[in-house]
Amino acid sequence: MVSDSLAKWLSQKVYGINSEMQQILKMASLLGYRFGESILFDATSQLYPEKNDNKFSIESMRVQLENAVGERFLETIHEGYQFVHDKIQIEFQHLMDNQERCKFQLIIGRVHLTQSEANSKYLAAIHLNKALNAPNDGRENYFELARINRDASKYCEERSAFVDAIYFLEKGLSLFNENDRWLNTYDLAIEMTESLAKMEFIVGNFDMCHTINQELLLQTISTELKTNVIAREINIQLLSHQSIITTTSKKIIRQLGIYFPRVVTPWILLNKLRRVRKILKKKSDEDVLSITTIEEPEISTGIRLLVMFFGDSLVRKKMLLAVYSILAAVETTLTVGLSPYSSIAVCQFAIVEGILGHENQGCRLAELSLKLLQLNPEKQFRCAVTINAALFSLFRKKYLRDCIESIPKALSDLFDIGASNQIGYCLCMHFVIQLSLGSHLQEVERIMHKFHDQLSDFCLEFNLLCIQPLMQAVINLRSQSENWKELIILTGDIMNEEEFTKIRDSEIDALNLYVLYCKMLLAFLFRFHKEGYSLGKKLNDSAHPLFEKSFLSIPQKFYFLMISYKLYHSTRKRKYLRTARKCKNFLVRLHSHGNPNIRPYLAVINAEELYMNSTDALEINKAYSTAIEIAKTEGLSHLEALANEHAGLAFSQLGYPITANKYFAQAKSAYRYRWGATAKYRWLVVHTNPTMMLMPDVTRKVSVNRICERITK
Repeated sequence: MVSDSLAKWLSQKVYGINSEMQQILKMASLLGYRFGESILFDATSQLYPEKNDNKFSIESMRVQLENAVGERFLETIHEGYQFVHDKIQIEFQHLMDNQERCKFQLIIGRVHLTQSEANSKYLAAIHLNKALNAPNDGRENYFELARINRDASKYCEERSAFVDAIYFLEKGLSLFNENDRWLNTYDLAIEMTESLAKMEFIVGNFDMCHTINQELLLQTISTELKTNVIAREINIQLLSHQSIITTTSKKIIRQLGIYFPRVVTPWILLNKLRRVRKILKKKSDEDVLSITTIEEPEISTGIRLLVMFFGDSLVRKKMLLAVYSILAAVETTLTVGLSPYSSIAVCQFAIVEGILGHENQGCRLAELSLKLLQLNPEKQFRCAVTINAALFSLFRKKYLRDCIESIPKALSDLFDIGASNQIGYCLCMHFVIQLSLGSHLQEVERIMHKFHDQLSDFCLEFNLLCIQPLMQAVINLRSQSENWKELIILTGDIMNEEEFTKIRDSEIDALNLYVLYCKMLLAFLFRFHKEGYSLGKKLNDSAHPLFEKSFLSIPQKFYFLMISYKLYHSTRKRKYLRTARKCKNFLVRLHSHGNPNIRPYLAVINAEELYMNSTDALEINKAYSTAIEIAKTEGLSHLEALANEHAGLAFSQLGYPITANKYFAQAKSAYRYRWGATAKYRWLVVHTNPTMMLMPDVTRKVSVNRICERITK
């Protein structure tokens, strides 16, 4: 590389070199900033037809390239050569007029077509598009170029470069004559138009996607393609926060061969539920897995639409319609045949059964949905099935950590295929799980930023909104600020809480509940207990399935219980004690049903209760040590740090400063190094000075003489 001033001087020398070097370097400048020797030779040799008096050889080209290196136009690299400065490359391009440039681009494009590399057609399309800007003659050449652009778009789509794929598809379609696009080149035109609609949907350009969909519905004669277009239109409505449950969409379901009533009444729903349960009771998992796959694409698309109806109805709080939709999808799967959407349908029915109180049936269906996913792996739903099965059902019987191992790979698949309607939800659930399992916050924040950057490329505001509350909460926990009051407000680099609540649709309250959950956690950690209690009460009053029937109910009830105990201890108001007991009863009931995820939370609760009701320091120490050991064994670093902190608080109030100091030191280490909550670590440093630890709790029955003796010692 050379400086800008030297590059400017060298660029003036390009006009004085010999013509052969000029031709070679002009061709090289169009190949790119870096280029290989072989591709340059293949392209440049076509400028010099083999004649007795003018024979071009690779040796003569190498001589010219070596001279160019000597003139400091080029430098050698591992891949071949590169220009020493982009100004030199641009200057060689300026030596060509438009006609010569198009000639060179055409040569380079044809040379790339002869190559066997995976990106050869992609590179060929780039150069040929520049060489042939507008169709004028030789229609067959432009048809071939349209096919090359189609192949280039597929290459980009496989690498998730969806914007580039759109460019090639639009370029290819522009080569067709409007009069014969749907006559002489129908198959290619319909394929490229369908791909373009798909890419526009992925990048979030819904208006353009809708326009292309309308053209496809007019031109296509394929029932399968029509149903795909209809499904995409419904997805657009869903992502635009429009209700997809319309008379038209119900009519489409009926046209696809699936009965759907005009109005879902409780009686109709109950009959459907009994029918589906009766079928499942008669069939074992092996019987379900042996059902043949549906051949008709219309039925498969109908199941897909019913699955989408379920999600939209839940968001709109139309519970009867939501449950009926998923029952219809499961019944069609069990009676007609399996489809790629059977796994997500069965998984969503597992959620319904769990909410209705049939927890064993929910676990069975969740495990069945994972088996169906293995039988017919559908990348679009792999992540949602895995997360929903773990969060809503399997957590009752298994450790959550053991149920989510495949989620990172499933998330990667979602980005690869551009499943924009699934990404936001799955990322949100994934990060909630990581936060609940005590994953190191530095790594969680790194992954969050990575996915945040990828989501920005999709241009879908909803996907970004899904992860913003959790992302801001993690950033606050790792903040360098010492304004603790600000840290319980989700306003910072990622989001503004006040603006966030304004733009949220009032009907879509799940994200607002996540905001409350994150703020309650922060308020608890930084000991703003009154604010935390108010937030926890709102979560409890919402009675949302996410915080009543899923794994998230465990940490939410635990934090709310701990806040209530702290408020009861300081105010002696029994309403806080009643709240704490309700939360504990909820957790004890889950534990009694064999839930393995409750044990570390109950251990901390038992230690806290013992501290509140006893002055036996040995028993309290044993209880907290047990809670710390259980949390450490299960890898819950946040609970380990929390148990140490509360043990320190207990012994500082009991008048055992040395023991308190030991626990506080362990808490600081766990918060800082094992959980990565650096803001909480610094909060402890500020609030656990030796003077504070020597002050006993005057509300407790502790011998003043014993405390004075310890202070004297």
